Amino acid sequence: MVYRFHDYTLDPAGREVRHGMRRLALEPKVFQVLLYLLEHRDRMVSKAELLAQCWPETFVSESALTRCLARLRKAVQPTPTAPPVIVTRHRQGYRFVAEVTVLTQPLSPIAVETARPSVQPPLQAVTPTMPSVSPQAPVRPASPGAERRQLTVLFCDVVDSTTLAGRLDPEDYRDVMVRYQATCTAVIEHYGGHVAQYLGDGLLVYFGWPQAHEDDARRAVYAGLALVTAVQALRNKLSQAYGMCLALRVGMHTGLVVVGTGEGSAPYGQLAMGATPNLAAKMQSLAAPDTVVISAATYHLVQGYFVCESLGEHLLPGATEPSALYQVLHVSGARGRLDVASPQHLTPFVGREVELAVLRERVARCGRVWGR
Repeated sequence: MVYRFHDYTLDPAGREVRHGMRRLALEPKVFQVLLYLLEHRDRMVSKAELLAQCWPETFVSESALTRCLARLRKAVQPTPTAPPVIVTRHRQGYRFVAEVTVLTQPLSPIAVETARPSVQPPLQAVTPTMPSVSPQAPVRPASPGAERRQLTVLFCDVVDSTTLAGRLDPEDYRDVMVRYQATCTAVIEHYGGHVAQYLGDGLLVYFGWPQAHEDDARRAVYAGLALVTAVQALRNKLSQAYGMCLALRVGMHTGLVVVGTGEGSAPYGQLAMGATPNLAAKMQSLAAPDTVVISAATYHLVQGYFVCESLGEHLLPGATEPSALYQVLHVSGARGRLDVASPQHLTPFVGREVELAVLRERVARCGRVWGR
């Protein structure tokens, strides 16, 4: 007997779980907990029952179960916007909530891929208040081989998250982080960014991979400002529910990286390699709460589209020379290159006498028509 939920397939006999055609590397205890919750999906399963059934005749602390469930959720609910599989009820336990289809025999990888649902549940998106840059639905192509790319890397993090975690019950803190990550993900995807990694209360975001745009640096800065606005709105809701103050820091840098992976490569091969992500993280740590800090490289690409304030030069950890940093204050209202270019930087037409003569004649003709 084989079970299928969302786009996952669980084979108890083979003790394996597949996501599409990819086999997940689950630890034995993680698989055992998943299977037990799935087989008892008609009811709530308490912590005591899970410990007794999955760790029989063995004394383990609840932290072992907590770590096991964290790894399980990371495998079958990799992002906050993924369809729910396991839910937690405070002081009650856990329940498997995904719809399950029972199959009579294991599926081949091809059959698994064919059986995947064609329509995914809609995401609850957060509409950013910042001006759009003609966003389009981000394309998620298959991972290419490793290649050199210029990326604008955005790194955002919650201010003083350790203190927040200490004030809240772990389950309440998890709920806050899930809502925070879902809010940030919706904003980032709206501007065509790619969340490469969820790092607890931090997000590592790429603009320029896997889908590249000519204005990736601008998209990143628009997204950074929209993130601050969206988290401020979320903070108002959370302060009422939990009595907490949620603030965000955003840093970004543009530079060359090597990113991508080939067939059979390790998952971390999709992370961008180079100094750019590290510098973006360092700049984030220098930002004040609810602000966006960018490097000189990013500033030169977006200059004129945003009003920025110089923060001077800073010697970042690991860097050999100081780097100029800028704080983004707000958008400037410019929509194109002609809006941000100064007159002395505009060059005259060269060798276009005929075209200019035709243009002047058409303008004069329009004037005569409208004059009548």
